[in-house]
Amino acid sequence: MVPKGVGVTPGPIGIKPRFLWLGKRRSDLYEAIARYRAARYAVPIEWLEELIELEREILKQDGLGELTPAALHAAENPKL
Repeated sequence: MVPKGVGVTPGPIGIKPRFLWLGKRRSDLYEAIARYRAARYAVPIEWLEELIELEREILKQDGLGELTPAALHAAENPKL
């Protein structure tokens, strides 16, 4: 057995897995939308469209199928 840190060269840092990036982006969008709504600013439609697309992709990735009308409504109307 080689002692820890001796003769071992770590590989280069890779990239964050897609499922982690998608989840983080979704959380960031929900938070930004909540801030805008709390400040009574109009939420950019592009944010809502992206959020819906992320929700669809995450559901497919998780094997949960398509975005249902209830899930779509929740994505369009995040709780503060």
